[in-house]
Amino acid sequence: MKTLLLASTALVLSSAPLAAQAQDWTVDGSIGASLGTTSNVLVAPTNEQSDTVYGATGNLSLGTKSDAGSFSLFGSFDLTRYADFGDEDSNDYAFGANGAINFEGGSVFAGAKHALNTEDRREVHTRRDTRSPIESTVDSVDFGIKTTLGGLGFSATADYVTSDFEDARTRVGNFPVDQDFRDRGTWTETFRLTGSPDADVSWFAQVAFTQVDYDLKPPASIHNRDSEGYTASVGATFDVTDSVTGEISVGWSGRSFDSPTFDDASDVVVNADLTWTVSSDTTIALTAARGFEESTVTLSPISVATSVGASITHNYTPDFKVAAYVGSAWDDHENRDRQDTTGSAGVSAAYLVAPNVEINAAYDFSTQDSDGIHAIPGYDDGRWTVGFKVGF
Repeated sequence: MKTLLLASTALVLSSAPLAAQAQDWTVDGSIGASLGTTSNVLVAPTNEQSDTVYGATGNLSLGTKSDAGSFSLFGSFDLTRYADFGDEDSNDYAFGANGAINFEGGSVFAGAKHALNTEDRREVHTRRDTRSPIESTVDSVDFGIKTTLGGLGFSATADYVTSDFEDARTRVGNFPVDQDFRDRGTWTETFRLTGSPDADVSWFAQVAFTQVDYDLKPPASIHNRDSEGYTASVGATFDVTDSVTGEISVGWSGRSFDSPTFDDASDVVVNADLTWTVSSDTTIALTAARGFEESTVTLSPISVATSVGASITHNYTPDFKVAAYVGSAWDDHENRDRQDTTGSAGVSAAYLVAPNVEINAAYDFSTQDSDGIHAIPGYDDGRWTVGFKVGF
């Protein structure tokens, strides 16, 4: 299966530029810089320490599209520097390609991506006692087909993602922190049927199968974390452009584990991402999600992660907009008595000083508490940021 996926992805990505050669290539991108502060740079429960943070971001895409297909190359970077806590610096980047070849009634598509990610210390599943944040290298490939069957939309997608986490050392004592137990490959195969795919509101039914294969097995690891699972859901897609756009679904998910130490798990899953256009100047976005996530907690294979959020954006003028958001997240770790609650809120403003030139400012606050026998210390953190972005 892995060989077939890689071969199919390579075939589409190599053929898509020829299929799309009838059109000119287009270039899109942006570059920006920021200056900010954090009130709790190490995300500590006590003895909070502040720092000044410098950032630089950029992205670039090169693409072409025609009736026969499409192809694009893309890349991005996200650099962060700290004035006093240099060990917190990060150099994230990503690059890849995606393409599609059209046929009558549908298309085949594929993509590939390579990325270096630095974990945010505020995340539930990362270590906060290491000298530097945990880094991971993530590689992914995907391949799929979209077509119509008897008037219904049909799509089938397969993707494979590998995650390789870098080891670290503790801030106090310089002890090694092994992260090899997190290295894994994840297969996901998704099949979807859509009714009235061109309508403003259409229903869909979807089933996905997941296989997680960890690199380390006992005795090299404490337990075998491999698992297999499924998610079946139904929902609706909204494309009423002057009112509501987005998607909402609800379903059921199950996961079984190779290790007899872990009990099988099943639960309700939810996914919602809706944007309501209140007026020509105001939009409200609502999000909700519930599902399984891989856990780093000893003797806990997964957690049930639930989140909700809302944001509002208002354009006072064509050049000036403000926004605000609130969100909450809950993580309940299977097989362990630990429940984490995270809250976040923020405000921002952006002003176009010239075409494609934006200056912006934002304040973000986050807090976390943990309950249970295996609870971890919580934190509070506030971050101010000012910056600019130039698009091209």
